[in-house]
Amino acid sequence: MRPRPARDPWFGLLSLGLLWACGGPRDTTGRGHAGDEGPGASGSAPEECEVDGPARSPMRRLTPAELDRTLVDLLGVQAGKALAVLPPEQVGGFSNNVDVRTVGADTVSAIAHLASEVALEVTAEPGALLDCPTLFGDVELGAEAEAGETDTGLLMESHVELRSEGYVESVIEIAHGGEYGIEWRLYGTSCAGEGAEWTLWVDGDPVADGLAPAVWSWVGAVHALDAGSHQIRVSFDNDCYLPGTGEDRNLLVDAVRLSGRGLAIGSPDEFSDCVQTWLETFLVRAWRRPVEDPEILSGLVSLFESASAEWGEIAAVRMLIEVILQSPRFLYRVEDSVLGASPGEVVHLDGYEVASRLSYFLWGSMPDDTLLADAASGALQQPDGLQAAAERMLADPRAMEVVELFFSEWFALDHIGHVEKDLDVYPAWTEHRRASFREETIRFIRAVWEEGARFDELLTADWTIADAELADFYGLESNSDDWGRVERDPAHHAGLLTQGSFLAARARSYASSPIHRGLFIRGTLLCHVMSGPDPSLEIEVPDPDPEATTRELLEQHRSDPVCASCHDLIDPPGLAFEHFDGIGQFRLYENGHPVDASVDLTGTDVNGQFDGAAELGLALADSTMVQTCFAQQWFRFAHGRRPSDGDDCEIAETAQTFIADDLDMQSLVLATVASPAFRTAVGSP
Repeated sequence: MRPRPARDPWFGLLSLGLLWACGGPRDTTGRGHAGDEGPGASGSAPEECEVDGPARSPMRRLTPAELDRTLVDLLGVQAGKALAVLPPEQVGGFSNNVDVRTVGADTVSAIAHLASEVALEVTAEPGALLDCPTLFGDVELGAEAEAGETDTGLLMESHVELRSEGYVESVIEIAHGGEYGIEWRLYGTSCAGEGAEWTLWVDGDPVADGLAPAVWSWVGAVHALDAGSHQIRVSFDNDCYLPGTGEDRNLLVDAVRLSGRGLAIGSPDEFSDCVQTWLETFLVRAWRRPVEDPEILSGLVSLFESASAEWGEIAAVRMLIEVILQSPRFLYRVEDSVLGASPGEVVHLDGYEVASRLSYFLWGSMPDDTLLADAASGALQQPDGLQAAAERMLADPRAMEVVELFFSEWFALDHIGHVEKDLDVYPAWTEHRRASFREETIRFIRAVWEEGARFDELLTADWTIADAELADFYGLESNSDDWGRVERDPAHHAGLLTQGSFLAARARSYASSPIHRGLFIRGTLLCHVMSGPDPSLEIEVPDPDPEATTRELLEQHRSDPVCASCHDLIDPPGLAFEHFDGIGQFRLYENGHPVDASVDLTGTDVNGQFDGAAELGLALADSTMVQTCFAQQWFRFAHGRRPSDGDDCEIAETAQTFIADDLDMQSLVLATVASPAFRTAVGSP
């Protein structure tokens, strides 16, 4: 273990709301503002928070990812449907920020399309959906061609032969409407090199056509039929006879069959009873709480009865699902406690509201049956019950997906997918590199979380997860072609901060970029706000020296007092990574000059001189400001909003618990759940 730098104790008392109001450049990666909410506190919190509640309690619409996981858990549909029609939206780095959950016409249309697509998929097996298998059944009907009618056909012993254009038809009575496969068994002969053409007609309308096969086969289409009599016909459309060669094109027809799968065969009363029973359970899961108004349930049953009389039971169930999936109580995390509160009144959430907050925070999806039972029993309104539920959920594999989502968004990991590099400068760069870097970081985060969840390991680890190809790219040794743990030089490497996903994404296409890397440290790790330059300022940028190092070029612009006010803060933490080039490969020289990665860090609680990323990583991991900023990021992620002044105290308390528990990130998550803001709400003006 490398020794940690001494900390200035005075900085431990500072609020993380420190605002650097200087005319510095904006982070062109879009991540310099990740911690720009300002409010937050150091690890030294007051003994009790003055306000026992959140600063505000906006109603949250499910994110595309949350909606997608909810549909999978609720209805078992294929994953990815919501993500395909709803684009992700982010503010301040996190996609669940309530400030971007507005609804426009395009969103309404996309949600309607999604509901229709999901309803169509789940009603393919309606008996399984409603759990009333006796009300559904398979139907097989058929008739022999020779028992039907024909205008030009020749009746043979077991089939009808159409030697000229004409038809064969049968009238079939069906007792239950629905989707039927309608098929004729036939084959055709050829003439002049062309086969026999057939057309399928239902009640006088053509519904399918094609070329007859040369051997007996079933051909046809799927078509909706109402209960009653239906005229099913197949016609022969292209007669041909060549006397000179004897070629004769004919259509031979054997039989017709209708096949219905999972058709509604129950009585209307049986279906109404089944649908009501299904809704009583389904609505609780879909709306994440019991339905207290009996008129809602009776209204939905009445809708089903009216729709089934008009379009059939399966179509009516489909309509119900579409209605429920487009309802505000499904699309939003509705908290009635907030809706009923006076403006500014702090109220305690009921068990179901806490259950939804907990499930969408830790699983990104709806509560499961166990969590709903905890809500009903009142366990979630007791500190011990809430902690037990959170611990159970954190141990579930679904929690790891949300942990990965948090780090992906906090770290802006998706940005690596858009990075381009100058291949003349970096010939080792390949299209595959982006995916490889992303995979490395996700696997590394997962390993750190599962092996003790120590925050400092994220910023100080002298190992990574790589396959043989990536290890070779880094100049490391790997014992396997598969992904696995790979040791790195502890003198130079610092966990996430020396992985390609960070270094290449925060660099130029042709060079490293201490500015972009420094802005990430200031904005995302320290929660400092770096404002843009004053537009009235006239800054003259000197012509760069092509032989100069990146450090020398930065020193040129810092010589201007206007630039120095910001860059004295931004550049030093970025320059600590100068041993890594624009694609994340380690280097000792730049433009023939030895790399100098020494820095003098200021404006933090771990000020001092450091040489390289490894020493900086150790300092940042030991920083109370960084630790509290990390607690603030989890607060933002848990609540889906920017913190404000009223949240400072609770952020400070969760940070204090986090620090006292040896930087255990799972402890931080549990402390976030246990905070008053998580269990209370405030009435809107």
